[in-house]
Amino acid sequence: MPQIRSTASPTVLDWFATRAGHALLRSEAALIQRATQRSRGARALLLSGSAAQGFELPLDVSHLTHLHLARGTCNREAHGGLGGDLRCHVDALPFGRETFSLIVIWHAELALSEVLLAQLSELLQPEGELLVLGLNRWSLWRWHWQRYRPATMPSACIAELLRGGGFDVHHLSGVGSRWPWSRPRQIFASDSMLRAPWLCASQLWLARLRKPGMTLRPAMRRRAVTVNASLARVSIDRTAECRSLQDDQAA
Repeated sequence: MPQIRSTASPTVLDWFATRAGHALLRSEAALIQRATQRSRGARALLLSGSAAQGFELPLDVSHLTHLHLARGTCNREAHGGLGGDLRCHVDALPFGRETFSLIVIWHAELALSEVLLAQLSELLQPEGELLVLGLNRWSLWRWHWQRYRPATMPSACIAELLRGGGFDVHHLSGVGSRWPWSRPRQIFASDSMLRAPWLCASQLWLARLRKPGMTLRPAMRRRAVTVNASLARVSIDRTAECRSLQDDQAA
């Protein structure tokens, strides 16, 4: 029998390559560009979750290294590699110590591990920043990407990994569209509630290297010293003799 070829277009497995994914990436790109203004003229590392065109982001830095996760890297059981400006593995980044002042993990949160964070802590400069952007599982925006099954991670797990890797989380904010997108004035919900991170399509973590704290020395107790009365009397007599001898020599 003759083979019948399907004329239907192949299913897009990468949600970030869809129209809704591009819209979210554009809103996140504006936030990343504002964050790079603090690191203007520095070196930056961008690790994206896929090779979608929306991840191509021009940053105002002296040098940008863009790497993206290859297929299978987001799977915990099957580690893949990284593509982009160079090819390497997640657990062996070919960079020197304190190379970057800004590192952006853009929808590649499932690649976060103790090994990767240990490398990032060495690659990041002492005053550098680490930005982590990931999809929000609790937002109603998940109906846009749920059937594509992108790699996501709960926010509590990301914060725990960052703290365990030697980073302090300084800020958590929501990015992208919020729900409800519009509301009448009669609704009692406050504006601060609508700006909550768990209502946004994605979330942003701002982390910095944890500075070693000062170690306080314990207070030393003064020991009581017992002085023999006879020895004290001898020392006083010797001091008087020395003073009288100095007076005779001066005369």
